[in-house]
Amino acid sequence: MEVKREGRELVVKGPAGELRRTFFHPNVKSEIKEGTVIFSSESNRKKDRAVVGTWAAHMRNMCSGASRPWEARLKIIYSHFP
Repeated sequence: MEVKREGRELVVKGPAGELRRTFFHPNVKSEIKEGTVIFSSESNRKKDRAVVGTWAAHMRNMCSGASRPWEARLKIIYSHFP
């Protein structure tokens, strides 16, 4: 899996495809060190910490989505109420 930064976008490439997402917040930084994406904030505000956690979750989901394909199976059920 390859992760790179293009401006404000983080790009994840894997065997199932490529995913891009823009990460921008004035108080939160993102950087790539030794193949690891690090989100950090110098502020200790609750909202900034929430953004860091949210971005980390988005990044984990992007990595799993790029490593294995997504598939949905639907089942159609019909019920008639007289």
